[in-house]
Amino acid sequence: MHPGQSDPTPLPEMVISDLETLKVISDDLRLRLIQALRGAPRTVKELASEMGVPQKSLYYHVGLLEDHGLIRSVRTRLVRGINEKWYQATAYLIRLDNAVLAENSPVRDEGLAALVTTALNQTRDDIVTRTQAGLLDPAFDAPRERRLCSTWVLGRLSDERADEFYSRLDALLRDFPVLPPAGNPRPAGHTYRLLMAFYPVDGTDAVSDQQMGDSSGVIPPDQEAET
Repeated sequence: MHPGQSDPTPLPEMVISDLETLKVISDDLRLRLIQALRGAPRTVKELASEMGVPQKSLYYHVGLLEDHGLIRSVRTRLVRGINEKWYQATAYLIRLDNAVLAENSPVRDEGLAALVTTALNQTRDDIVTRTQAGLLDPAFDAPRERRLCSTWVLGRLSDERADEFYSRLDALLRDFPVLPPAGNPRPAGHTYRLLMAFYPVDGTDAVSDQQMGDSSGVIPPDQEAET
């Protein structure tokens, strides 16, 4: 494909079923590359200029991402006898195969650690970048198209209330519309990203979590709520 022709768009999602690929995207720089390539295709030279990283050092990382199918070459151009490639992310969303996290999986612990690292790092970079660019606003009264809704809190729930809360979250997640397959028309509106974690933290960890929450600046609770 040559410049000027229409480029393919990233797929809605890519499912990773091996630990090695997950480890590849656990690197902060490679995550930034994938994030950048979810927009318009770019060459390594363009990526180096945008990210402030030496061009030579990016070739290794771009090669790893391409070898593991996380990015792809969508067009080329012959420049001084060398094929210059334009790269694009393979998918908007990267998801880990549930089999990797199964109880009997031999790589469950490594897979979970890499998954959490990847998700949190990508979300951190995305939020910081978009906030600095004025695309996100954490204020409660921010316009809907720029509002960042986030929290980090602890609460105490009875078993019955916890079951009810899990059910409500499950229903909410099932109602969240994922991006349609590539080539299909998209509904009107804006694209939103959702990251969620809800889990029990009884014991001494809960104390340290509360202390961290109080100093995080991410809407800490005034006190633990008991239900």
